[in-house]
Amino acid sequence: MLKFKPGTILSIFSFSISLFILGFYLLILIHISKLVKIVNERTPYIIELKNGVSQDQIDSIKNELTQNPDIFDINYISKEKGLEIMKKELGQDILQDSINPLKDIIKLKLKNDFINAGKEKGLTENLLKNPSVENCYYEKQAISRLKKNLLTLNSVFLMLGIIFTIISFILIYNNLRFILHSDRFMIKSMELIGASPAFIKRPYIKLAILIGFYSGIIAILFLVLLLIFLNIKFNIFQSFLDINIVISIMMGIFVVSLIIPPVFINYLGDKYLRLSDRHRYR
Repeated sequence: MLKFKPGTILSIFSFSISLFILGFYLLILIHISKLVKIVNERTPYIIELKNGVSQDQIDSIKNELTQNPDIFDINYISKEKGLEIMKKELGQDILQDSINPLKDIIKLKLKNDFINAGKEKGLTENLLKNPSVENCYYEKQAISRLKKNLLTLNSVFLMLGIIFTIISFILIYNNLRFILHSDRFMIKSMELIGASPAFIKRPYIKLAILIGFYSGIIAILFLVLLLIFLNIKFNIFQSFLDINIVISIMMGIFVVSLIIPPVFINYLGDKYLRLSDRHRYR
C-alpha cells in the first residue's frame, strides 16, 4: 500500500490550485459577454435639458423615447431633485445656498443589442436636434474599459493556470520518480517473478487517481467558497452567474482531475520500466 508522502501532498496542493485557476478562468470567459450586457443595460443614458423647458416639452420627449422598444426605465429628474440626491449621497450641502448649477435631466437605459449595434450615436444625433435638449451623455468608454479589464484578468488567470499546471506536473513527475526509485528493489523482484508492467504500475495509478480525486475536491471547494463569498458580497448568482454553467464547469474540473494524473503517471511508469537496470539502480 503506497502512503502519501510530503511530495505527494505538495503535488495535490499544486494540482488543486491549477484546477481552481482553470475553473475560475472558464467562469470569467463564459460569463464575460453576460457581464458586459448587464453593465451595458445598467449604465444610464443622460439627456440634459435646457433651462426653462416646459412640462409639455418634457412629456413630448418622454413620449417619443417610449416609442423606441430598445429604450426602457425612462425617468425625469428635476434639478431640485438632483440636488437633493446629491446632498443625500454626499451627506452635506456642498453648495451652501449657492445657485443650483444642475440641469433638469431625463435618465434612461438602453438595451444591449441597441448599444452593440452602435445605435446610441444616432439616438444622440436625433435628440440634439431637439431645441429643448442641451446635451447627451453615455459612458461607453467605461464599458469598453471594463471589457478590456475583464479580458486582461482572464489572460492573467490563463497564464497563472499554465504556470501552476507546469509546476504541478513537475512535482508529480519528481514525486513519482522518488517513489519508483525507493521501490526499485520491489519492482525488480516483481519483474523477476514475471509480473507484467500493467500489474507493476497498478498501485501507482491508484495513487494518481487519489491525487486527482483529492485535488479535484479541493479545487471545487475553493471555487464554491469563493462564489459564496462573491454572492454574499455582490449577489452574483442573481445578477449574472448561471448556476447550471457553474455546476457543469465544476463537474468538468473533477473529470479532468481524475483523468490527467493517471494518464501522466502511466506514461512516466512506462518510461521508467523501459530504463535499463544500469540506469535504474545507480
